[in-house]
Amino acid sequence: RSARTDNTQLGGELLLKASGICIKGFTDSKIDFALSKGEIVALAGPVGSGKEALALALAGQEKISAGTITSERASFPDIGFVPNDRHVSGYIGMLGVRENVSVGGLDILSGKSGFIKLKKEISHVGKLVAQTNVISSSLEKPVSQLSGGNQQKVVFARSLCRDPDIIVALSPTRGVDVGAKEQLYALLRSLASEGRGIVVVSDEEDEIEQLANRVVIVFEGKVVDELVGDYGMKDLIMHMEGVA
Repeated sequence: RSARTDNTQLGGELLLKASGICIKGFTDSKIDFALSKGEIVALAGPVGSGKEALALALAGQEKISAGTITSERASFPDIGFVPNDRHVSGYIGMLGVRENVSVGGLDILSGKSGFIKLKKEISHVGKLVAQTNVISSSLEKPVSQLSGGNQQKVVFARSLCRDPDIIVALSPTRGVDVGAKEQLYALLRSLASEGRGIVVVSDEEDEIEQLANRVVIVFEGKVVDELVGDYGMKDLIMHMEGVA
């Protein structure tokens, strides 16, 4: 078991800044949130607390009814998204690994005519499959025939297709075996070490403790607490139970 690493670039560039945002289902909430380069932030709290709604808003998957989400970069950052349930919205089971991954970046893999450049696609997908440790006998193998861990790695590979600055991952290791879990943790740490910002939503204290440099506790649609730096499992449980 590897301990969490801290690649946060203190005082570094803010990849994402949310100011006074109102998230779905919580009309009176006003949330401020910031994500720096190299940082892994976990959103934690009871079921229905609003942590998933906040993650969806930050990822651009849900509209906000108030406030702003900005970046210090000239343009809004590219955000890779890993959904909560891979079986429902993470992959298309009858399609192969190649097609599932390239869905995440059709525009960058297409020529002027709008058609996919196959050579470019195979090369790009091959790199992402290697980076995420997808084990498959072929890039054409239907994703439904892969193990749960490899299916989840395909979803991660798709989220990386456009080389995003930020990854927002909901329940990143749900339903995968211990080996695949460790590989996905290593992947997230590696992405942070490259200067990307990572937002994870998890119900597992053990997962949060292994990954997150900062834990943002969400309750009733508001950010009510935060843990930073050298916290332990006991601190995490106490802070999470303090809002239940």
